[in-house]
Amino acid sequence: MNDTRKRSDKPNVWLVAGFPGAGKSLLTKLGRDLLGAAAVSMDDIYESMAGHERFLRYDDRVLEAGLEAALREVRRGRSVMIDSCFKDPRERAEALRVLAPCANVYLIDITTPVEICRQRASRRPHPVDEEAYAFHCAVAAPPDAGEGFAAIFPFDNLTDEERAEYGAGAVRAAAPLPADAGPGGHLTDAQLEKALRHALAFLSAVADASAAGAETGPLTKNDAGNASGAAVSDSDIELLIRRARSWEAKP
Repeated sequence: MNDTRKRSDKPNVWLVAGFPGAGKSLLTKLGRDLLGAAAVSMDDIYESMAGHERFLRYDDRVLEAGLEAALREVRRGRSVMIDSCFKDPRERAEALRVLAPCANVYLIDITTPVEICRQRASRRPHPVDEEAYAFHCAVAAPPDAGEGFAAIFPFDNLTDEERAEYGAGAVRAAAPLPADAGPGGHLTDAQLEKALRHALAFLSAVADASAAGAETGPLTKNDAGNASGAAVSDSDIELLIRRARSWEAKP
């Protein structure tokens, strides 16, 4: 039975899933304010536990620490966004096991193809090791409605240029950007503005669906429409662009 009242009494947890370079960090940082949620970054937890070495994969200790951090927030009655790959169904199952008893757990599945993610990551000052993609691809499986999420929200955040390039089968790794290039460095300001507006519209739709106790997706940025994103003032967008450029400036 769809008991939306009972679900709405619990905090919400949104798992933000995607390959390295999919745009998880940007979406999580935007959602932190829009959804009124705490943010848990598995990258930050990994670095705090293992230093700043490039990694092949998280081990179980990192996943456990991230889920425990999220659980502490949930027990305080606070909603949480967790930024991690979550392409491995075993990781998603563990997140549900830990968090579902006391939270409404949603999955935001960033569906950016791994080829595009590789291209984006190749332009970072500290490119992701190719072994990381090999590992994630080997364990990846698309989310299924039977896994137990309150809802699954697919998010296609390709730019028009990336979509055309991918459709034409012409995706190529680009030369790395200078070390002082900021986050989203593969995007021009105009492209980043469009991406931000789409992401804000998508997150607004996710917030509405979650508040209503939605049991099913799917939502995409196009389904969400442009109303919410378009409502953001030009000055706010300029501020968001500056913030976005600084967010990924760190390794």
